[in-house]
Formats: sequence, C-alpha cells, structure tokens
Amino acid sequence: MLLKLINNALQKYLDSDPEIAAKLNKFEGQRLLVHLTDIEKEFLLTPVNSSVVVSEHVVDEDASEESELNITTTIHSNIISLARMGLGAEYRSMLNSGSLKIEGDVEFANQLRSIFIQVDIDWEEIASKYV
Repeated sequence: MLLKLINNALQKYLDSDPEIAAKLNKFEGQRLLVHLTDIEKEFLLTPVNSSVVVSEHVVDEDASEESELNITTTIHSNIISLARMGLGAEYRSMLNSGSLKIEGDVEFANQLRSIFIQVDIDWEEIASKYV
C-alpha cells in the first residue's frame, strides 16, 4: 500500500512537471538502493520512461551475486537522516556521524537528490485518502 502511494504520487507529480521528468531520462538503466537501517527494509528506485519506480528490494538467497551488480548506488541510512537529506539538509555531517553511508556512484545519488528536492508533493493530502 505504501509503495503504491509513493509511486502514484511521484507519477502524478512527474506528469505535471515534464522538465523534471525529462531530467530522469539520463538515469535510465541505473538503480538506487536505499537501505533503511532502523527498520531493516530496502527499496529500489529505478528511473524508467521519465519516471521513477519505487519497489521493495528483497534479497534472493538463491540468486547469483551478479544480479546485485545492477545497483548503481546504495544509501544506508535511518529514516530521519534520509528525510533530512531529502529535504535539502547538508548531508556531510550525517556522513561523518555514521547515520548516512553512500556506496557506489555518489554523483548519481547527488543528481537524483537534486531532482527530488525540486519535487513538491503534498504527502499529507495524499496519505489522508488512505488513512
């Protein structure tokens, strides 16, 4: 339910802002894995067709390690630090404190962050329809 809410809100926003949606095209084929350390959940953000698909990442113990090589960047963070980063907070202090760790292509993460900072979604309004 939560992922459907996030994906629908992102798609609705990107449909209304073609300039930001177009910026996502250059990231097709790349993937951002977000590991929420405080709840031990992992989510994949995959830019596709001028949009971003958010899905839960479940490790398949039987899969080869090569399938994991498609992940461009991994962010390990607790929910609060990730939210602060997404709201535009300077994240270097979070890196230094250990509440945030970025592995892989840091520039990819920075570019996605700069795009998502521009996204103005009223999450409370959207969530009110489901609560």
